[in-house]
Amino acid sequence: MLQCELILLSRSEEINVYIIGLSVLAKKKLITLSITSNVITKKPIAFLKVNGLFCVIDASSDVFFRGLDFCAHQQVDVYFKYALLPEFVSSYPFRVYPLGFSYCIHSYAGLSVLDWLGKTVSWFDSELSFSCEDFELCPCLNESIHIVFFTRLLDVRSIYVRDTYSYAECNDINQIRLECLKQGREHYGSRFLGGVFKDAYSLKYFEDLVIHPEWLTHSRYLQSIHQADICVVHQDRCHTTSRDCMRYLAGAKVLMSNAMMHQTPKDFHRGYHYYQFDDAKSLLCGIDELSAHSDRMLTMMRNNYSYYHQNVRPDVLLSQLLELIEQVLRAQQNIKKK
Repeated sequence: MLQCELILLSRSEEINVYIIGLSVLAKKKLITLSITSNVITKKPIAFLKVNGLFCVIDASSDVFFRGLDFCAHQQVDVYFKYALLPEFVSSYPFRVYPLGFSYCIHSYAGLSVLDWLGKTVSWFDSELSFSCEDFELCPCLNESIHIVFFTRLLDVRSIYVRDTYSYAECNDINQIRLECLKQGREHYGSRFLGGVFKDAYSLKYFEDLVIHPEWLTHSRYLQSIHQADICVVHQDRCHTTSRDCMRYLAGAKVLMSNAMMHQTPKDFHRGYHYYQFDDAKSLLCGIDELSAHSDRMLTMMRNNYSYYHQNVRPDVLLSQLLELIEQVLRAQQNIKKK
């Protein structure tokens, strides 16, 4: 049996899925688990020790290997990276694997992150906490096609954004998202639920497109996802997939997405799991084409239903990570025998 020790360097919500996934496996008595906290950063970083192997879990949404800043003299054996670009895989002396889709949940299979972190964590808000089961649905089409597109704008004034994008790139990305929202609302009317998340930048310049607060309450947000047939996914910083993508996969939705550039643990294919769009025109053309072919939509819904349950669900995701770690352990043992 694998002996696992998870060391949390952050209270970031992006770490929750790893806490919960390991907890489910421990409850099934597939592993032993201890969890400790040593909060020293706001970045979603954790260390995972498995039978003496030292692993880094880095769920930060940029291409940099932020976890190395906290390893000191500790030798890294395996590094799991969200937003992993192909050119970085062979750039380090340790094994590097893609972390897959990152997402924020608070419970699954009756296990809550609060079981480990306690009920006084500063970020926890019961009104905005979700379990995986909140989103899990079977493939099903509505009589009239409904679309959801919740997105963010890049604040060109942000230093963090400017580290990744030029001023011109920020404007181009924002303009595409704004046009998608405006034309989507005009073209589909009440069947298109979309807007930008509220922040100081969007409130100052695009207040008319900010999502109404009532749509972000627990019940209304879930209602909007459940009623949708097509969910539009934007790319976050460094071209990483929006963290809402997992929720749409769990709900077996049809996905419309920008080009996906980072790696996933298992094949996630354009045309099979998502349809790609580049601007407002291609988004609307894609939605119209899909709406005219319900068989294609149902096929993609079934594909995404399978992908979620085979690759993304917390216990499955962590099982796959541990399988990779076991492969490294066996390789090290073989080397020692020679």
